[in-house]
Amino acid sequence: MTKLLYFIQLPPPVHGVSTINEFVYNSSLINKGLRKYLLEIKFSETISELKRITFRKLIRFINLYIRLIYTLINNKPEYVYFSIVPTGIGFIRDFLFAITIKLFQSKLIYHIHNLGINENLNSWHKRILYKWVFNKSVIIHLSEKLISKE
Repeated sequence: MTKLLYFIQLPPPVHGVSTINEFVYNSSLINKGLRKYLLEIKFSETISELKRITFRKLIRFINLYIRLIYTLINNKPEYVYFSIVPTGIGFIRDFLFAITIKLFQSKLIYHIHNLGINENLNSWHKRILYKWVFNKSVIIHLSEKLISKE
């Protein structure tokens, strides 16, 4: 049986990303024939906390990073479904998670919910990071507008 680690945000807080992730995680059709594991990404309790950097979020990051390594060692998932934040400080944080997942040789399935990658391609160092993160990965996006802003 194929092992899949869901490394995702779930409600609360309720927002587009957490709602879609909850639907995918709970779908019997999508998860048919899979042994699924859940490692919930939870840095914020409310919508107002989402785009702020706090000491509590740093502690949660460290705790989540340790739990990710523990899960990768003990469960050895073939795939990791990851709702990566594609821009800003969230991308730098999630880049560290992606590096770790790749080091443990799990294949990444990214579900991208936000805009902004196209604007960051003007920077050579961000282009290199994107190439590394998305190389040999599956990318799911809900709209062509997430690929190129019109």
